[in-house]
Amino acid sequence: MDFGLHDLTHMYPNRVQTLYGAPAVIFRDHRWTLPVVFMAGEEGILKLPVRMVTFDRHRDSLAPLKGTGPLEAFRSGKISRDTAMLAELVRDHLSPRDDDWIISGMELGLLSDVIQFGSLTETPENESAITCYNDRFGQDHRIFHLRRPAQELSYKGALTDHGHAAVKEGLWNILNWLPETGKIRADKHTLIVDIDLDFFTMPWEKYVFPFPPEVYEGEFFTPAQSPYCWSGLRPVDWLRSLVKSAGLVTVACEPDFCGSKDKAEQVFADMNLFLFESSLE
Repeated sequence: MDFGLHDLTHMYPNRVQTLYGAPAVIFRDHRWTLPVVFMAGEEGILKLPVRMVTFDRHRDSLAPLKGTGPLEAFRSGKISRDTAMLAELVRDHLSPRDDDWIISGMELGLLSDVIQFGSLTETPENESAITCYNDRFGQDHRIFHLRRPAQELSYKGALTDHGHAAVKEGLWNILNWLPETGKIRADKHTLIVDIDLDFFTMPWEKYVFPFPPEVYEGEFFTPAQSPYCWSGLRPVDWLRSLVKSAGLVTVACEPDFCGSKDKAEQVFADMNLFLFESSLE
């Protein structure tokens, strides 16, 4: 299984792997998630538009820098609806800062709703934790900006509190989350798990540092304390079950936002070891 990536090796130099049963694609810049999603839809692996759970330190949900015209043309078939054309749009039309790819994916008809863990940590208190977006074809979308899983799985978190604003906006239904059992109802054709390596970094002034082992221990291996019977669930186990319920995993290495290429490689190695039992290469 390669999704046709052999024709785009300059953008996708790594072979398609498998992570807990889901195909996994690793590449450099986050905007290149979109052609992979499109190809997975063409192969029948995903049913588009697809739900996405993403782990990212940045929101990446700005309006497309150069407008939506070419994206609408692709979606409607006014220009070629093929991977090569989409790759050109991503290369020439989307922001090189990777900050508009989520909204662009919605305009392209690739993404439905997005649940984003980690992006709330760098957000001003007065900025909404939920972005509602209506695309040019009249489809409504929601982007949930949440804290890290350890916090959202604990008391008053978005995965435990019926009164949480995100829950009132439909978070649990979108995620297929069953809070009473601590399980995610699998629907592989409609879910992507997406990872930006900068999720596992800490910025300080002009510096960026990879998570040390202590942070992985506290954020992923310390059991969550919740009001449900599954109180004690480790976030790492929740993450692995999420991946097992997905039809596709994408990993953006983003060296520019990890501090350097060397730091990105360290982040990948640590994430792979601690969270995924060295399942990736």
